[in-house]
Amino acid sequence: MSLLVGGRPLAVGLVEFLQPYASYLLPGIFVGFLAAAAVAVALSDRFHARTVFVAGFFLALLAVNFVVPTAPYPLVSWAHFAEPTAETETYREFRVVDESGHELKMHGRMTLAFEGVSMNSLRRSMLTEYDRERNEAVARYLLLRAREYRDRVGERGLLYRLRYPNHGLTAVWTEGTLERYDAFVGIRIYEMTFVTSADGTEVVEYEEELVFESFPLGGRTSVPAQPSAMPTREMNRTVLDAGANGTVREERLMFVNYVADDERSSPINYAAARLVLAVWLVWKTVWYDWPRHVSVPFRAMAGESYAWALPVGAPWLLTVEQWLLVGLLLLFAVGYRTRATGFASAALLAHLGVVRATLNNSGETKSLFLGSFVLLFFALYADDDALSVDGLRRTADWSIETLVERLKSDAGGRYRLRGLTYSLLLLAVLFFSTAVSKVVAGDGLGFVAPDNLTRLVLVRSYVYPWYDAQLLLVEYPVLGTLGGVGTLVVEMGLLVAVLLGITVTPVVFGLATFTLSNVVLLGIFFVDNLFLLALFTAFDRVHARLALDRDLDLVFDERCRFCVRALYPFKLVDVAGSVTFYSQSDVPARYGDREDVDFGTAMYVFDDGTAHEGYDAFRELCRQYRTFLPLVGVMGLPPVRAVGRRIYRYVAANRSRHFTCDPDSAG
Repeated sequence: MSLLVGGRPLAVGLVEFLQPYASYLLPGIFVGFLAAAAVAVALSDRFHARTVFVAGFFLALLAVNFVVPTAPYPLVSWAHFAEPTAETETYREFRVVDESGHELKMHGRMTLAFEGVSMNSLRRSMLTEYDRERNEAVARYLLLRAREYRDRVGERGLLYRLRYPNHGLTAVWTEGTLERYDAFVGIRIYEMTFVTSADGTEVVEYEEELVFESFPLGGRTSVPAQPSAMPTREMNRTVLDAGANGTVREERLMFVNYVADDERSSPINYAAARLVLAVWLVWKTVWYDWPRHVSVPFRAMAGESYAWALPVGAPWLLTVEQWLLVGLLLLFAVGYRTRATGFASAALLAHLGVVRATLNNSGETKSLFLGSFVLLFFALYADDDALSVDGLRRTADWSIETLVERLKSDAGGRYRLRGLTYSLLLLAVLFFSTAVSKVVAGDGLGFVAPDNLTRLVLVRSYVYPWYDAQLLLVEYPVLGTLGGVGTLVVEMGLLVAVLLGITVTPVVFGLATFTLSNVVLLGIFFVDNLFLLALFTAFDRVHARLALDRDLDLVFDERCRFCVRALYPFKLVDVAGSVTFYSQSDVPARYGDREDVDFGTAMYVFDDGTAHEGYDAFRELCRQYRTFLPLVGVMGLPPVRAVGRRIYRYVAANRSRHFTCDPDSAG
């Protein structure tokens, strides 16, 4: 709610007071924003610079969307409202206990939790309403279900695959997980309290209390609990599949809520999102005729508030800026000098956005600023980007022992993706604000009134002829009401889902449907929304599903830094855990005793006993994932294969001269 002074909102009065100074304030705000971003990027690993910048950014974003009646560029405003968040959350959960006292979060498919029905009411009743006898009966049921379901965990029938994917609200067991547990003997309920930091980036305090336990099948009255600590994300949100060499598999998501959990077991999502972002922005900006923005008659149409951004005397500078932006985005796409290329791209894009806004202040222009913000987040958290040119360059500082250990490790790594975390939060806030603006502007339910969308569609069918399919809403106005309600639900739902830490998949699909419906109803295609939503796709899940159904064994020279660094990207993309890396010093006897291989001259990949040497071994690694099929096809062309084999043989024979390598000391 706005403060009132003399019956008028204070924010409105303040804006009116500052209006005469706009010619100084607006460029000052724009330049000041970029200067602050530059400092934050340059000092991103010191003095909490990026944390302060991100916090300040979101404070400013909330202000211009929910308090201040105008938004100075590069900030964008979609609404005027605010909503607090809670820092303390308390949850209860069931855990199954084995004979050794080890605990396992109860599998969701044992109860209705898998169907989206919360078990909170059951836990609450057991603690506050049920008597001992009834509690024992419930515990007995759950324990028997746990034992029964344990025997069926490996089943993956058609109905299982057709189920709606698990979105992290339930624990999931696998055969690999259960191998570490003895027979189940009891049920426990824990009450867990989480306290997060003020900015919501970390858990600063955690407490858990055992509030119920039962060993209902006789023979035991208690089992000592193992030492507990803060529950890991792996316990509640991922699957540990020992059949995949211990690789952590993420929950079955189509889109990822990075605010709920900014870590993944692979950096693939970051790399894919970076590529999507670059492709979108190149495609969007390369087709604009930028010099025309300052030519006659368009110059006369431009608003004077941002005339300072227009190079009137040298319109060709906009063309130079455009192609410089394209070049920087291409470097950003591969992750080269991400801090520099990301920030420079963001600055150029923000300026071009202001130029565009002098003529067009619609969402199509504001999306340029959104792209600029996402670029900034990637630049600020460039150190999270492991699967990039920068990430691979950083491995030059690692010892060869560290590199070899990471290649051979069965434990899945954890990679933070904070650039996507803040990008999702940005998009959620803006969608929420546009929903609130619809409610406020419509005096409550005006937006969803039957005549609202009907009238809009009808008028646009005359002013902007499209085709007659949308007139179905004119014939059946209730469809307009349903569409209006659905729009508010999905626009507000994204922020709600993000803050509650639940799946965003249904909301993202709803927003995509809303975007596509505008094509049919209004002849407007908000293609920018689709690209922005695509950033949060679970690319690692798609990539894992594209893996061939086979396991590969790879033998490499652990004394060759160049060889080990060249293999590290394959370790990062092996999300299915289907490749086992062996050094020459610990090669299995089934390979070491073979006479048709010479580990001293080349790397080998073994596929069910079939040996692939050198260049062909790299091709087999790429072929393991259908994601790389185009590359595999090119590598298989006879001329390419001939040249590739020759280059590999030369590098292998001369690696001690050109790279840090000591092949003679290899075991």
